[in-house]
Amino acid sequence: MRYFLFYNYHQLNQTWEMIPDEFWRKLLSEYFLPGDAVGFKGLSKLVEIEKYGLLEGVSLVPTGTIQYQPYCISGAVQDVENYKEQVLLFAWNQRMQSLLQQISLSELFPDNEYVPTDELVFTRGDQLLMTASNVDQHLCFYQLSYREKSMLESFDPGVWRGLIEA
Repeated sequence: MRYFLFYNYHQLNQTWEMIPDEFWRKLLSEYFLPGDAVGFKGLSKLVEIEKYGLLEGVSLVPTGTIQYQPYCISGAVQDVENYKEQVLLFAWNQRMQSLLQQISLSELFPDNEYVPTDELVFTRGDQLLMTASNVDQHLCFYQLSYREKSMLESFDPGVWRGLIEA
């Protein structure tokens, strides 16, 4: 059985900063696998990525990009139902894991000097796996299997209180 779930500490009257850094680091080191990919919302061109030095030690995945519907969409967008953003996808490797482990979730901002984005997009193959957004104060897991849900609960026993089936 599969789930579409949100991990949202806002539901528990806590803030984004209260999502434990240890949980974030376990996600990065154990949940994502070689062959997965990560993208940075707002960075859709190589020239934007090069500006931040993110290309050092990482490579684009063969598909190169993904289009997805972000959780938070600007009020200026008129056709919200069909709105998509395109992001470059980078292969998940030790370099990318190390880069993301240097920051906490609360430090995801478009002007962050290391990871200049307010939303991270993780994929497995052509399937959207998870998004992490500071603006929306959420982690969103897509198509979460029972085994994956159990893995998340092993990272943080209280995680079930923040998982909301959608």
